Amino acid sequence: MERFGYSDDELLSLPLSYRDGLLAGKTALVSGAGTGIGKAIAVTLGRLGANLVICGRKPEKLEATEALLKRAGAEVLPHALS
Repeated sequence: MERFGYSDDELLSLPLSYRDGLLAGKTALVSGAGTGIGKAIAVTLGRLGANLVICGRKPEKLEATEALLKRAGAEVLPHALS
């Protein structure tokens, strides 16, 4: 099976175009954060210092994204939706 996008480690190490701490003290809600573009957006916002509320349909995917975001040092609250 062909893989698309970046691995978790790549998402954490890609260079950012914005200054560190740009979103410190801000909170962002990211829907679809369990996979794909939503996950990449959540990781980027977390790396910039934002507190995150992530939501999506699959709890197990959100838990994996939550763990990744915590590795990046982000405060995160996952919320599964149906």
